[in-house]
Amino acid sequence: MPISSLQEADGTHHVEQEAVHPEVPAVNAIDAALATVKAGIDSLDVEAWMESTASADQDLDVLEKQWTRILGDDCESSRVRSQSRLTMFDILSSSKYTSELMRLIKGCPDLLARLKDTETNHTIWAPIDAAFFNCAEIPRKPSYTLVKEILEHHITPHFMPMSRVLVTPNIPVLLSSWKPHLTDKHRLRLRPSPIGMTVNLAARIVGDEIFACNGVIHVVNEVVLPPPSVMEVVQSLPSTRFSTLQLALKKSRLSEKFDHARLMRSTLFAPNNEAFHKLGDGINTFLDSKEGESHLEALLQYHIAPNQTLFSNAFYNSPDPYAGPPSPSTSSSYYFIGGDSPHGHRLIKGRRCFTLSTMLCGQDVSVDVSRYGGLITMRVNDSATVTTQDHMARNGVIHEIDNVLIPPRIPSVANMKSFEEFEITDFKAKMAKYL
Repeated sequence: MPISSLQEADGTHHVEQEAVHPEVPAVNAIDAALATVKAGIDSLDVEAWMESTASADQDLDVLEKQWTRILGDDCESSRVRSQSRLTMFDILSSSKYTSELMRLIKGCPDLLARLKDTETNHTIWAPIDAAFFNCAEIPRKPSYTLVKEILEHHITPHFMPMSRVLVTPNIPVLLSSWKPHLTDKHRLRLRPSPIGMTVNLAARIVGDEIFACNGVIHVVNEVVLPPPSVMEVVQSLPSTRFSTLQLALKKSRLSEKFDHARLMRSTLFAPNNEAFHKLGDGINTFLDSKEGESHLEALLQYHIAPNQTLFSNAFYNSPDPYAGPPSPSTSSSYYFIGGDSPHGHRLIKGRRCFTLSTMLCGQDVSVDVSRYGGLITMRVNDSATVTTQDHMARNGVIHEIDNVLIPPRIPSVANMKSFEEFEITDFKAKMAKYL
């Protein structure tokens, strides 16, 4: 539908709003925010946050103390939602930093309508003009489909002020799954870092909480492109940390199998180099040999949960992600603490256990997730800690772990904390039934 037709279909409300702006301030809100370059996490103890999420400690009282110390004065947003009657369209259109973004959005009538709609709330992660001009991955004349996918990857169908961003490790966006018959939404990874709040690792929020009557705008310094496949993401990770896994996946040809149609949305637990080193020289040499090829493939299959995507705060396996509290359970439950804040979020506290079937002969892995607010820890088979959560991919998610997972046949093996006494003969015996 042409843009002009869309405006007519919307009635005179938007037309009048575009013609007359009785309350447009002398300085655009985005321009003012970028002039101060406020990152929104000034008082956070970022180093403590990063250490806590990589910790093996899942005690909720410990997490609560760490969360209180980490947040400092940022427990609530320092700003109150504006009473402005301006829409996100009004604000973005009048900023000198987002002209390229708006040029692209005007070519997508349904997205343009969302920015004008006053009946719903959205959040947009708005790249500055320089971000588009410096993005080598976007061709000079991108197709309509590519432009729309990129834009949908920047819009969240929820109201996300910084107070909610801080307690939400990742959030859904408008962009749907890469498979047409799936309704799962892509997600953005939100994390504090020494350089500010990051979005999918690459982009950084440089202007936060520009409120409109129909949502909130966070300005970012990079275009957040939809990620590639799980295996492509793995191969792009730093070789200094993942070279052993990268070589193992190529050697076993699991990369090709993983991108097969049936692996539509999957979880990969990625052992780092140190994790493989713990197996010892004997086992690593055996896995690299011709005789050990079948053992290597079976071992890697045990790290892949096909058609199940377990993020740190969502599970794509059923219609309902676990962002909210499940039915009460003595062994596995989340619950809200406190009431609704003035900024529209409730704090989640609790622990849940997920059982995921792997590619290895239906063998399962058990994932324990403990959470207090935005602080989440994950343990796999009670033997490996997730040290880096939520590497986003087109068809799943990747979690870095600090120990290689061994298929559990007896509890003592499943719960091993060290492989110092785990010999090649033991390893072969444990893997034999899966070959």
